[in-house]
Amino acid sequence: MKNHVKIGIILCIVTTIAGVLLGFSYEGTKELIKENSKIDKKELQALMPEATTVKTSNLDLSSNEYVKEILEGVNNDVPCGYLIKTVSKGFHGDVEIMVSLNLEGSVNAIKILSHSETPGVGSKIEKKDFSDKFQLKKGDKLSLVKNSSSKANEVEGISGATVSSTAVVNGVNEALKIFNSTLKKGA
Repeated sequence: MKNHVKIGIILCIVTTIAGVLLGFSYEGTKELIKENSKIDKKELQALMPEATTVKTSNLDLSSNEYVKEILEGVNNDVPCGYLIKTVSKGFHGDVEIMVSLNLEGSVNAIKILSHSETPGVGSKIEKKDFSDKFQLKKGDKLSLVKNSSSKANEVEGISGATVSSTAVVNGVNEALKIFNSTLKKGA
């Protein structure tokens, strides 16, 4: 009996120390993680080549759990599109996506900023051949299909990574939704 109590106390001490160390580790790296998720000039050029700078939108996004940031692409003080950072649920956690939309609401490009999807399967959402399937897509809602897309609003998913593919489609749909409801000129 005394042995069980002793082991329990030791286990409690070890887990407490591990928890405290994990907390300090998180606090020490959270600003670095936030800084790394910002878009740099090279990424801006890839997502929206016509933009020379970006301006942060002043829209209140506090009530939107999926849209985290909206940037307006600008070239010589003339708006040329939007960069919308979204987050959606993947197989192993959140998938953070930057969606580039032109002023008509067509997808220029997407970039996966962060994810924790399964390496070799779900992580294929980062590959160019998947992200290219979103180019020029527009409308109210995109749909994920298993085979080649035959309609303008369909995107072919990654075989064996349906949940991860769905997470990306959902993130792009959130960007399209906020564009159509709030950002579209004349909306």
